[in-house]
Amino acid sequence: MKHAITRSWQIGLLVLTAATGAYLYFRPSGELRALPKEPVIAVLPAEVETLIFKNSVVDVTLRSLHTDEGFDIAVRPIDGQPSQECRSSKNLINSVRTLFSISAHRLLTPEQLATDFPLQIGKVDIVDRLTREGPISMVFYTSRDLKRTALLYGDTRAEIDVSYATFERLQSPCTEHGPV
Repeated sequence: MKHAITRSWQIGLLVLTAATGAYLYFRPSGELRALPKEPVIAVLPAEVETLIFKNSVVDVTLRSLHTDEGFDIAVRPIDGQPSQECRSSKNLINSVRTLFSISAHRLLTPEQLATDFPLQIGKVDIVDRLTREGPISMVFYTSRDLKRTALLYGDTRAEIDVSYATFERLQSPCTEHGPV
């Protein structure tokens, strides 16, 4: 009898834990949200075909990211300056790959995102070469001191561990090797 009661408590605790986890993971809005330290974005580098970075200064397209040989880059300044084309450097490859797997350092409310990360860095779209279901679209923000970054992906707002320097490299990717 004692064993049966213990077993009932174990099953009840398991059901309660699963229900609580499901509520935290699937919010009433019905959209999937990440928990802190859980991946917000996880894309296999070998499957990424294109990455597009846009902000108020530049529109950058990186193609053929699934190779380790580097990738082709097209840079179109928003102010009408001449466009550039180049091949990626090893440093840029490593920086860009940090955008393929992003974990939440902490989740943010809309108010925290607006207050703590008031500066928009830009938008990144990642196109997977297998699914082609449409790009993964993320908007990145930074703190006033440029030391912390956050992302908005769907209705998930999170502080992340991607360096602001990654976006600086994306904004002028042809400076290391020059145009093609």
